[in-house]
Amino acid sequence: MKQEKKSQIRSNQGLGSGRKKSLLKTLPVESYKELVDNLAFYKPCFYVTGGEPFLYLRFVELLNYAKEKGCNVDVVTNDVKLKQYAEEIVRIQWDMIILSFDGPEEILDLCRRTRGAHITAVDCLLEVQKWRKTALAEISPIYWLQQPSLWQTLHA
Repeated sequence: MKQEKKSQIRSNQGLGSGRKKSLLKTLPVESYKELVDNLAFYKPCFYVTGGEPFLYLRFVELLNYAKEKGCNVDVVTNDVKLKQYAEEIVRIQWDMIILSFDGPEEILDLCRRTRGAHITAVDCLLEVQKWRKTALAEISPIYWLQQPSLWQTLHA
């Protein structure tokens, strides 16, 4: 097959430099569920990181499916939509949530280009903590802490 033809195929699949679309945005969730079905026997850990995984429209549905199949689910997030799904994540018992803190409040707000981003991230963690206490689920949020006051807030 000529190199030119190979490049055309890659571009049409979204794998080459011809397209900027992410496969996560173009592959239907059923394709990912098929992957989970094929791997579930081995009890893998699905460790999902970014970009931001919660931006994939059916992300929570997919990871809940993986949990139903007996797989481990670990997610790194910057808190986008975490608060919205906190109850469900705890109820389904995702194994680990790693919430990305880029630093103290001023730094995190600057990195995310949003005033109040730090407060929003802390609110998300508190929401997960609230549901953990209610559901008594074994889920382990992990977070990068550089401020003792944040640690105290989360463990109050």
